[in-house]
Amino acid sequence: MECLRSVSYSFNINGEVREYANPRRGIRQGDPLSLYLFLLCSEGFSNLIRKAASNRKLLGMRISRHGPSITHLFFADDSLIFYKANMDQATELTRVLQVYALRSSQLINLDKSSILLSKNVRPELMHEICQTTGNMQRVSQGKYLGLPMVVSRTKEQIFAFVKTNIQQRILKWKNRFLSAAGKEIMLKSVALAMPTYTMSCFKVPSRLCKEISSLMSNYWWGKANGKNKVHWCSWRKLTQNKNMGGLGFKDLEAFNTALLGKQVWRLITQPNLLVNQVMKAKYFPWTSIFRCKVPNNASWIWRSLVGARELVEQGTRRKIGNGKNKNIWEDSWIPDTSNGRVTTRRAMDNGLQKVEELICQKRWNRNLVFQNFNREDADRILSIPISLSGREDSHFWIHGVDGNYSVNSGYKVQALNNDNKQKRNQMEGSTMRDTIYGKIKVGDPICKRCGEERETIEHALLNCSEAKQTWKLAPIQWKGMMEQHGSFKRWWISIAEARHRPEGWQHISLSVHILWQIWKDRNEVEFNGKKNQPWRTIQKAQEDWLEFGEIDKRETRMSTEETEALHQNNQ
Repeated sequence: MECLRSVSYSFNINGEVREYANPRRGIRQGDPLSLYLFLLCSEGFSNLIRKAASNRKLLGMRISRHGPSITHLFFADDSLIFYKANMDQATELTRVLQVYALRSSQLINLDKSSILLSKNVRPELMHEICQTTGNMQRVSQGKYLGLPMVVSRTKEQIFAFVKTNIQQRILKWKNRFLSAAGKEIMLKSVALAMPTYTMSCFKVPSRLCKEISSLMSNYWWGKANGKNKVHWCSWRKLTQNKNMGGLGFKDLEAFNTALLGKQVWRLITQPNLLVNQVMKAKYFPWTSIFRCKVPNNASWIWRSLVGARELVEQGTRRKIGNGKNKNIWEDSWIPDTSNGRVTTRRAMDNGLQKVEELICQKRWNRNLVFQNFNREDADRILSIPISLSGREDSHFWIHGVDGNYSVNSGYKVQALNNDNKQKRNQMEGSTMRDTIYGKIKVGDPICKRCGEERETIEHALLNCSEAKQTWKLAPIQWKGMMEQHGSFKRWWISIAEARHRPEGWQHISLSVHILWQIWKDRNEVEFNGKKNQPWRTIQKAQEDWLEFGEIDKRETRMSTEETEALHQNNQ
């Protein structure tokens, strides 16, 4: 540390350089060398710990029998030191800290230091260790770098701080001062970014994700008189891409899986990482992450990563190098197939295991390939290039431009998987409803107003006799509407074209109010047993339409006046 005290300064006073001054407080903040202070000091501290570990005075920690021993982890100016809970090692750690303080002229801040001991340590030993290390504060459970150090069974309570932080931030935003575009930017750049760090390491409970989505949805649609406004579109619809009719908000569960998928990708592509060595020794020492089973005592971090491995496996293929690490029948290595695996059924007497057995002198053994695989698989295998350098097999991500996994591409795949899963559930639910009618008491599918046909959205709003009578009394008539037997969506698209005609928007607006009143009349019959006359329905729709038009004109006029006043003030 002598070089840190050897800096000198000179002063230029009235154009004349005066005497030099030697500082005694070390490097000032902002000095170019100050960026390396942490590196210089931590390297010396690390060497002291390594020396104590080599002399077996500090044993470190192993989470598995064959895993690496970890004695310390450094992050900027934070240090984590691991040792066995006994007096000998506590004394040795105290000695290391004293030597470091003496050599670096830096004192250990005990007020900002704490010690975490296992619950299996005797209380008497806990007290002695704390005294030996300088009466450090003992913690049982807390956070480190913003994340919980211990995740218990109550996951929702552990990760409730994520929702609380977002809720507190949203409450500070003034909704009435922001346009729709402003609210969109705030939600995407701030609210959706806040849980990213936590979701990169842990699987956040689904219920908590839904509550956070509800907070953002309520903010998006706004409030009136202390109550949430009507949500005219589901949050699931808003999470779709803008070219699909959504607004591009994130589905938090899919986003969480995509972030964890990035960690899984690091595990399979960077085997020399310390975290990879630790995880592999603990959970999949003799197999791959895609084939290992989850033990009952697995940590929540590992369970979270396992929950994302299906996403990564779905889009991961192997580049064939020497073929030694690739299983022919179980791994994904065939291009142009849905899951990347061979479609040929393995014969009982087929002893082939690894891809390298299909390679001869850095070329595919064509005869062996055609003997053991069908024509489609054989053509795909022979089209795969083989590395001439004999390098190891590697992975590539089929949904990425450069072959590397990205959170954005992973999110798109996971969001599509969730949509397909929800569609399957809806189809299964529809099939189940068709099956159980007449067998289990469920809601009657027959229209309550006419009692003639099965109720659908088209029947309720257009084709029911009551609805037809209402439309006949309406002041607008859509040509061919009574003969419309297609989907409601197609009918709505056809009348939406009227916006290009004079007074087209007014006709569409009135039609919306009529549809709304027809739907309210249907609910009155369904839930209250009250039936309104068609003329009353049209009357109420017209009243609401006229009232809405007056309010819209008033707000437009006020907005114009405010804009003109602001323009005059600026001049």
